[in-house]
Amino acid sequence: MSLIYRGVKYEPIQNSVELSEGEVIGRYRGADFKRRTPKHLPTKHQAHGLKYRGVEIR
Repeated sequence: MSLIYRGVKYEPIQNSVELSEGEVIGRYRGADFKRRTPKHLPTKHQAHGLKYRGVEIR
C-alpha cells in the first residue's frame, strides 16, 4: 500500500508480531473472543548520549 502525506509518497512499515491464542475471555453476538498474547516481545532500543539543554537523558 502506498501512502501520500503532503505530496510525499512513502510505504508504511509493517511490524509483525506472532501471537498465541489463549483462553476465551468473552462472547459477543455468538462469537467467542480469545485473549491473544505475543510469543516474543520486541525489545526497545535505548537512546544513549542524548542531551536536552545540557541534561543527559537516560
